[in-house]
Amino acid sequence: MTKMKKLPSIGLCLLGSGAVGKSCLAVQYHHGIFEEHDYDPTIQDVHRKNVRLNDKREYCLEIQDTAGEPELRGLLEEIIETSEGFMIVYSVLDKRSFEEVTLFLDMIWKVRGKEVPIMLVANKIDTLSTEQARVISKEDAQRLAHIHQLMYQETSAKTGENVKTSFVALAEKARDNMILTGKLKKPSGCQIA
Repeated sequence: MTKMKKLPSIGLCLLGSGAVGKSCLAVQYHHGIFEEHDYDPTIQDVHRKNVRLNDKREYCLEIQDTAGEPELRGLLEEIIETSEGFMIVYSVLDKRSFEEVTLFLDMIWKVRGKEVPIMLVANKIDTLSTEQARVISKEDAQRLAHIHQLMYQETSAKTGENVKTSFVALAEKARDNMILTGKLKKPSGCQIA
């Protein structure tokens, strides 16, 4: 009988207003599907996925899908405390969700300081080719990301565009930060470059 080796874990946290597609992004990344349904607010959910990163090691990503509704945000501090990387998601169709990005930044910085990796994610870009108009310009979002030194990505949970890329890039930054802070040991032994 072989013993299962426990993979190093990287905690990622999805934050953002309600109905921006946080759960859909998590499900798209974890299962590769988009579930079309009426909006049902998430209280909290965890998705786990094993992934091989650019250092050729395998990790378990623990993706915390959080509540976006203001009345459900009380649980966030504890989740932020235990997470190593953050995605702040807004909808390109919803000005309020973009305006609330700084509220989530402040929450993260209050609990974890400014040295944790954060990615600003513009979701629902698939809707731009339909009758709906983009409310937040790419330039405004990139400017906000630049000012606060955030990574930036545009995604579609529906089509899967840039979803895997976003999660992997954030996980790699979180892993690097965990190594720098001593929360994760750097791989030892010979490696082929």
